[in-house]
Amino acid sequence: EVIFPVLLARYRDGDAESHYWLAQTMQSVLSARPLFEQLGYKTPVDLLKVAHAAEPDRSDFAKALLQHLLDEFHYLDHEWPAGILLPMDATGETYDALLADVALARALDVQGTYKNRLQEFESRVIEDHPDRPAKPIG
Repeated sequence: EVIFPVLLARYRDGDAESHYWLAQTMQSVLSARPLFEQLGYKTPVDLLKVAHAAEPDRSDFAKALLQHLLDEFHYLDHEWPAGILLPMDATGETYDALLADVALARALDVQGTYKNRLQEFESRVIEDHPDRPAKPIG
């Protein structure tokens, strides 16, 4: 009742720090659907992309975004080789956006800690891609 209204007001003003903290507290936000609605159903990755774009030198923003992307990738391919878990109506554009997220994660992984995992996930996305790009984007 105290923190969310302040974060929401600053979020609406485009404040990067508020985007970051809303992403970090998403479990609390999701526990009250009206709060999630007020954020326009933005995911932690959506929020962190905005925060990182606004302040690309903030290592805490970059680290959080990378971790959330990795978590998302894990969820999306946890049933592999059955396929990537995307909506039934996913299009080539959906897959292309996912490949763009892999490229973003690769750029955020400056030390190469997740290089092999990102390469594995990218290969799976390409294999599952309805338009089958000829080669990895990143």
